[in-house]
Amino acid sequence: MKKFKRFLYLSIIGCMLIGNCLYAGAATVHVHDYHVVGKNLVSVRQGYTHEYISGIKTDPFTGVATAVYSTCTVLKYVYQGTYTCTVCGATLPNPYTYPTEEKHSSCNG
Repeated sequence: MKKFKRFLYLSIIGCMLIGNCLYAGAATVHVHDYHVVGKNLVSVRQGYTHEYISGIKTDPFTGVATAVYSTCTVLKYVYQGTYTCTVCGATLPNPYTYPTEEKHSSCNG
């Protein structure tokens, strides 16, 4: 009887240890679910330039209207975000680069 109790006791302890290991493994093993987090400005580059009509000048003697042209510079803004797992918070080393945004410096285009 003493050997049976010892066997039963060790079996219960073994099952508890195996159960704890399986539970701990299930809690840490998962499929990563990466999403892009954040939008950080990485660089601003000068793009192309173009002319636009910034005003109209009228000759006071002849009444002829003439367009006044100005030059606008288009700036290209490059943003990047970080791939982050929503489950565990792990990040990937290569960032996500958003499509380049273009902003006009003076023509409001």
